[in-house]
Amino acid sequence: MLAMGSKRIGMTVDASGIRYATLRKKNGWEIEKTGFYPFPPGLIEQDGIINGESLRISIRQWAKEERLQGASAILAVPTSQVIVRRLTIPAVNDRELRELIHLEVETAMHLPFDNPVYDYVPVVRGEETTQVLVYAAPRSWIDPLVSMLREARIKVVGTGIAATAIQGAVNPLNLEPPSGHMYIHLKGASVEIAMFHEGNPVFIRSIDEDGTSEGLSGLRVGELTAEISRMLSFYQFGIHEGSYKITKGILSGGGDSAKTLLNALRQALPDVDFYETGAASIAAGMDSDIAENYMVPGGLLVRSDSVRRLTLLPRIDRETRYAPLVVSLIAVAWIACAALSIYGYTAAAADASRKEERKLALSQEQLALQRQISKAGSSAASGSDPYELAEQLRASKQDVAALARGLEEILPPASRLINFRYAKGGQLLVDVRMAALGDASKYLFDLRRVSWIAHAEMNTIAAADSGAVLGSGDTPTASAFTVSFSIRILPADQQQGKEATADGTAP
Repeated sequence: MLAMGSKRIGMTVDASGIRYATLRKKNGWEIEKTGFYPFPPGLIEQDGIINGESLRISIRQWAKEERLQGASAILAVPTSQVIVRRLTIPAVNDRELRELIHLEVETAMHLPFDNPVYDYVPVVRGEETTQVLVYAAPRSWIDPLVSMLREARIKVVGTGIAATAIQGAVNPLNLEPPSGHMYIHLKGASVEIAMFHEGNPVFIRSIDEDGTSEGLSGLRVGELTAEISRMLSFYQFGIHEGSYKITKGILSGGGDSAKTLLNALRQALPDVDFYETGAASIAAGMDSDIAENYMVPGGLLVRSDSVRRLTLLPRIDRETRYAPLVVSLIAVAWIACAALSIYGYTAAAADASRKEERKLALSQEQLALQRQISKAGSSAASGSDPYELAEQLRASKQDVAALARGLEEILPPASRLINFRYAKGGQLLVDVRMAALGDASKYLFDLRRVSWIAHAEMNTIAAADSGAVLGSGDTPTASAFTVSFSIRILPADQQQGKEATADGTAP
């Protein structure tokens, strides 16, 4: 037996056991391979898992024996576990429609189980409202089986319902969506019934009778015919309010039982065209066991554009799928912003500290200056009268003209004052034209004897003709000399004998 590898299989699980099938395309789609693993009593009852641990061990052992590890499976959800509801939703876009349906299923829809998984199909879109068909099943049935198959190394890539699987198995090449069609599949003592409108199953039902596996002998064909008649009326008047009705009925599986039921339906319901599956069926030409038991597993693998294949596999919405990534990005952005904020705060704090230190230094300088100003003001104002201060300032002023006259009066004969400059701080710069060098020495001596002169010195001696500056050892060659003197004047309050100064003699 070859390993399945990555090949896709269709799979059903019920109280009798687990079945799978694969398809191949030859002239058309047909069942290629089948497999069955019977369960001991008590694992599953009424499509509910009773002993999960034993079922887990059985599936793992079966997958190993059949060498199904690595296969991809589509799992059928039992019809008894599926609820169909028709909802009217305000006309919104697809994303908002999905959110509204999710809210309706989770909060308002009355279901016989908790934690549903669901799929939906919009059937009528109007300007103000949208009508949708919602298919819901309990997560408590799907999740454990998916986990068990995953442990057996079988990957469940999708789920489906028996209604669409039967329709696909009966006519896998149908390009038009079935509308007004009823599909009746016989499997031993049970019957699967599905009614389609515009490609979607609007009514599904599974009937189990007497717990036998002997065919229709225990179903009482008359009662089944009456039940099917009530379903047809519900389809026409309950669902579509008389606008649509079932026109065709297709029977599959069951062998001789199907023929018996077919005849009874034709007699009881002549307005409906009942017939058996034809050569296009995936079980055409095969024995009745395959036609009964493997039409649903094989039909799960049929894909057609005319019928939307429902999936009740629990899935994560895109928003939820990317939520961890979004949270991670937000966390990274938050950390980056926090780091930038801390860096900015640290830089600002350092800058503020520098400014505070600078401000303190300036404040200290300002305080020192204020103290100096205050001290100077106190020294100037202590024990003094403002009028006396004004008189002192007036008396401290120098009479430059008198100074110039005093300097001219002590000049040697044949000498004259040619330049006189008064500098700040009581400094005089005087240039004198002299006939002999000896007169310069005599004039310097007389300057130092003047009472209002604190200090006098000779700066340069230059020949008047050439402009050459003579040092102390040079021999004069010109007939006249220009001699420069620097004179520092005593403050006015230290000067004595102004009249004597005017005469050029000491007091």
